[in-house]
Amino acid sequence: MTDINACLNRTSSRILTISKNISSEIVLILNSPVGSDRLYFQNIDPIDRFVIRSSVHHLSVGSIYFSKYEFYLDQPDNFFAYFPQVNSIVTSNSYLTFGFRPSFSKLSFLRYLDLTASDPNGDYEILTPDMLGNLSLAHLKWSGSLKAIEAGAFDGLSDLQTLDLSGNQITALPGDLFTQTEQIRSINLNRNMIKSLSIDIFNNLDEISTISIDNNPNFLYDSLQRLSTIQTISLRFNSYTTLDPFVFQQLHKLTEVNLEGNPFVCDCDLRWVLFMASSGVDIIGGTCFSPSAVYMTNITDEHLYSGCPTFKTYPCFDKSITCSRTDFLCHNIGDEYLCSCPVGLALTHTNECVDINECTASGTNTKCEVNCINSIGSYQCTCDSGYRLELNGWSCEDINECRVDNGGCIGGCRNVPGSYICYCESGYMAVNATGCERDITEYLYITWGSIVSVFLLLLLVILVTICIFLCYIKCSGKPSVKFLEQRPLSTTPSSYTRMESVKPDVPPNRPRLPPTKEGSRTDIGRQLSQPIVHEELTYEAFDL
Repeated sequence: MTDINACLNRTSSRILTISKNISSEIVLILNSPVGSDRLYFQNIDPIDRFVIRSSVHHLSVGSIYFSKYEFYLDQPDNFFAYFPQVNSIVTSNSYLTFGFRPSFSKLSFLRYLDLTASDPNGDYEILTPDMLGNLSLAHLKWSGSLKAIEAGAFDGLSDLQTLDLSGNQITALPGDLFTQTEQIRSINLNRNMIKSLSIDIFNNLDEISTISIDNNPNFLYDSLQRLSTIQTISLRFNSYTTLDPFVFQQLHKLTEVNLEGNPFVCDCDLRWVLFMASSGVDIIGGTCFSPSAVYMTNITDEHLYSGCPTFKTYPCFDKSITCSRTDFLCHNIGDEYLCSCPVGLALTHTNECVDINECTASGTNTKCEVNCINSIGSYQCTCDSGYRLELNGWSCEDINECRVDNGGCIGGCRNVPGSYICYCESGYMAVNATGCERDITEYLYITWGSIVSVFLLLLLVILVTICIFLCYIKCSGKPSVKFLEQRPLSTTPSSYTRMESVKPDVPPNRPRLPPTKEGSRTDIGRQLSQPIVHEELTYEAFDL
């Protein structure tokens, strides 16, 4: 790799600009701490990657800007980790692509994230909860690559005020996407492929004032009926030929509706627009495409409806109508109106709309198999932990946790109703519910048992050997061993030990020797048979 340093231009003491390089790779080298407010990457020819040196972490940058060209970050998490104090990241129409799915969840100071035209190749198409985490974002713009958003993707964004998801390929949004984003004031869903939204998707947005859903052909606008705080609605270029008057009649804070680019068929069914305009709502851009006689005529032109029956009026657009003080729905009946309660609410004898608790025994709409959660005008079926709701919306099925990553178990995984069990093979013991390690107790038991067994076997061999030896000695008939006992010599004659000679058996026919004289050789032999007397010791034979 050839290191061709980017040109570092200090345009002011608080701005650091990296620009106008012609290298295929940028090596960012900063050897001294820099306390810049802004870091600009601009006017850079297409590059393959940034090589970030360790010294970059000294930068206490507040904002990072990518401008005008393509940028590729092969390890986006590592790149942004060098700027822990950054509060703004802006791509400014650059093609910022990533080597793998990025995560901004560790940038705790990040308040402004603008990924305009990022990842045109669609390397990451699904916005997941782990990509944003619990950031304190106030503004989020993500355009150019998304095809879907997972449920819970915005759960940690409680401070979010502006959301821009324009220019993606989103076809639907989860019904609970905004349950924890009550502070949102503006939503932009332009240039997507959204056909419809859940009727109660915006129920928790008590601060929203502006919503734009342009360039979503044939978008069904029923979900807009509950935006009680909305002031501005944009439905441009959605191929509408007519609009239902009930869409806007309950939006009593509405001041502006942009209907530009829709091919309206102007007939008496659109006369309600005139009444809505007369009540103070500004209709922008609505023009007639047919009949040809009124082509490009503004739909609020009074002359369009001159031939319509005069009895057809819309008193519900009058903001003084008393239905507006509650949750009543207003129905136009000629020159009169009728108040009724929305679905899920009941009219009392005091002319108030109260919620119907579908979860009680008297509820007629609930089919929940396990749990039922009542809400204003509706209800929701839920399942216990370890189960999930089936497509019918009311019954539950068990989740087989072992199918996904073995349930997180190091050893084996066994699915059970509503849960799963991790188990270990023989010789191992469970650790922290999912792990396994060698069972030391069993190991020591087996080891000491083996040692004791070997010792007992050796002892048995020794005992058997001794027994065999003793039996051999006893059975061989060998005489017992004689030893001499040493005793002190006595001076008295009686203490002498007399050793009597043994007279040999003489055959009767053998002649006896004659008596010998004292001093003869024969006498000497006899003297030798007398007791042996020593000066100090005498020995006597004895049996052991």
